[in-house]
Amino acid sequence: APEALEVLLRLPQRDGEHARQVARVAWELGDIALAERALAAIAAAPGAGAADFEQLWRVRFQRGRFREAVAAAERGYARSGSEALLERAIEAALAAGDDPLTLALLERAELDGRGLRVAPAYWRLRAELHQREARAAFERGELVQASESSERAARVLERAGKLAPSGQATYDELMRAQRRQALSLALEARDLERAAALYESEAPRLSVGERVQALTSLGRHEQADDHYERALRIA
Repeated sequence: APEALEVLLRLPQRDGEHARQVARVAWELGDIALAERALAAIAAAPGAGAADFEQLWRVRFQRGRFREAVAAAERGYARSGSEALLERAIEAALAAGDDPLTLALLERAELDGRGLRVAPAYWRLRAELHQREARAAFERGELVQASESSERAARVLERAGKLAPSGQATYDELMRAQRRQALSLALEARDLERAAALYESEAPRLSVGERVQALTSLGRHEQADDHYERALRIA
């Protein structure tokens, strides 16, 4: 049976007709590799639609071939404009652990004016990825890149409040995390003017230890001592 399917797959394709038969039978027989080849042939045919690309994406995703799954979904999106395929591409990029690719796809969704822009989860994911990008850069000692990523997260959250306001509570939580991240970056980079401004807004939410550390870095030693002594009296 597999040999017959191989022969059928090599026949001239008319809108993927033979390949569809092969894909269906190969799937039933459990020959996933052959089913994938047949689905790829279908996707290459002029008449391939969004459902065909989604099937190819699904097989590749299930086989753990995430980057190839992204490629299938992107091709299908380019041809059909199906927003579901753009979401599939994002899902596979995330599964591949490729944050830059995921961010590029998320940005594409905004530029293309897709409906994803009104979903709070879309904006949360973008902001979290930029914040993760900033943390990774900070850990590598790349403070300029870390600061730029942190600022991108802030801009994303500002747009989120306008385009998908139902997620404001989530955005506020992420913005608080972003400001604390920005404070750490400013202190590490010795950008004392920016750090001082961020400290004033964040101080009520900082622990005593964090306040003492920030004030010491800012050169405000008397205030740092006051906080420390007050904490000891309370304890």
